Amino acid sequence: MIKDQIREGHGALEWMRDVRKRGEGWDESSPYARFKSLRLYTDKQLEAGLAALARELEESKWDLKYDGELAFCGKGSWSAVEGALRWKEGG
Repeated sequence: MIKDQIREGHGALEWMRDVRKRGEGWDESSPYARFKSLRLYTDKQLEAGLAALARELEESKWDLKYDGELAFCGKGSWSAVEGALRWKEGG
């Protein structure tokens, strides 16, 4: 669920990077065209976003399981710290 959204974001950034590399214009028929702000990203922002989303996909913090209820099952734990959720890696 969460990782699917991260994958979609990563795909959108890759699409925009590839459109620019090929020198093409904006393609309204692309499934990523709904992310209108992609046109405003600099190349540096696209690359930083791709790296950040790739890191998120490699980590286990978004791993979920369903065993009667939906729960996070990554190698670590979530906790509330000063009103914000934080992930702490751990075995």
